[in-house]
Amino acid sequence: MKKAIEMAALLSAAWFLSGCQMPEAIGNALYDPVTSTNIITSPEGAQMEVVSTNGWTIRPVVSSSIQVAGDVAPFPWSGAVATAALGLLTAGAHWRSRKWKEAAKSGILTAQKFKEELAKLDPNKAQAIKTEAKTQQKLANTERLVQAILNELNR
Repeated sequence: MKKAIEMAALLSAAWFLSGCQMPEAIGNALYDPVTSTNIITSPEGAQMEVVSTNGWTIRPVVSSSIQVAGDVAPFPWSGAVATAALGLLTAGAHWRSRKWKEAAKSGILTAQKFKEELAKLDPNKAQAIKTEAKTQQKLANTERLVQAILNELNR
């Protein structure tokens, strides 16, 4: 049994440290997204709900289960192990949040490249698309956020 636990720990450490992504099902079982919802009314009067993910946290059920297991286990060091497990899961939530932010930045960089190429092909069409995007950002109240990300990328 001890050999099996050591082997599982070694394989999981090698898997996580190799840069492989966390399987979606495991991530969704362990973490809850921190979301914000905005209701946007377009000039035509239609309302649209925009939900954005700002980060990830450990699910309360997972957190309390680990804490209870640490409190109930008959070993004097079980509380420390439970605290360490929660710390690792919190680091995993932070890592997942960073991956989401990197994906958003990547999407913006790609859009910037498309914008540059479109401007080379048809400047009038590019200006119309840019104006439309700015209007959508103002309606979604994301103009400052997008500008902050663009400023960070242009550093």
